[in-house]
Amino acid sequence: MSALPPPGSRPGIACGLCGGARRRVVLLACGYRLARCARCGLVYNLDFSPRDADYQTADYYTTAHPYVAFRSRFLPYFRRLVARIAAFRRGGRFLDIGAGTGLLLATARSFGYEPLGVEVSAWAARHAREVERVPIVQARLEAAGLAPESCDVVSFHHCLEHLPAPVEALASARRLLRPGGVLFVGVPNWDSLWRRIKGGAWATLQPTEHAWHFTRETLRHLGERAGFLAVDVRVENAADLLTGVKKGRLIALLQAWTGTGDNLAAIFRKPPGPAAEVGGEPGEGGRA
Repeated sequence: MSALPPPGSRPGIACGLCGGARRRVVLLACGYRLARCARCGLVYNLDFSPRDADYQTADYYTTAHPYVAFRSRFLPYFRRLVARIAAFRRGGRFLDIGAGTGLLLATARSFGYEPLGVEVSAWAARHAREVERVPIVQARLEAAGLAPESCDVVSFHHCLEHLPAPVEALASARRLLRPGGVLFVGVPNWDSLWRRIKGGAWATLQPTEHAWHFTRETLRHLGERAGFLAVDVRVENAADLLTGVKKGRLIALLQAWTGTGDNLAAIFRKPPGPAAEVGGEPGEGGRA
């Protein structure tokens, strides 16, 4: 396999939300250029390449992964997350895309859902099956062989920002959902206070892995462009309180108070009736 050119010398990808090519670089992170789309405001990694990060390698997931090493710390967070989803769709098949070690699915099972995961990492898929006891298809979503309208809930929990085509990924999820089914999306929050303080050193940027950086507005536009109805798009502060020791409890509490936490958590719903065409132009905008 030929080596990739270094970040900063690559031609740059187009906006994953509106397809626009006009953009302005707003941040550098480890040599990677993060740009804001002049048309819709999405911030994205100009130098992103799926070849930079291989989630199928043996060492991407290990016993040192936080969901394994600190499982008990994350359980209350996942319980709150699933309880929120259950308020909009209770019971049925819960599909988690990018299921990782299966902790979210194990939590969903405890709420009465039928869990199913899709995960590319062999290590993580095996851990999910053997330790969390949840069924996992080790494949990419497009190769998982899932039937249309076979799911009641589809989740992208900190997976969507890694995928090269986010609109298409959500459109695939819409096809898998029954009418009225619920889509959950969790992603990092570009408007995070901690990101503003740390700049390019914000660990959550992860420029070798993250292609897209969402705000509440651009995440809402993404779901709507994929044919969903936006139900509740909010800043998630609970996870910051769990991990606040890394940045100082005062910062974590300030994020919770000001609504500038590190994560976004969105609920969308598939409309009843015939599927609409994927599309619809997001509005002009984006801050400088």
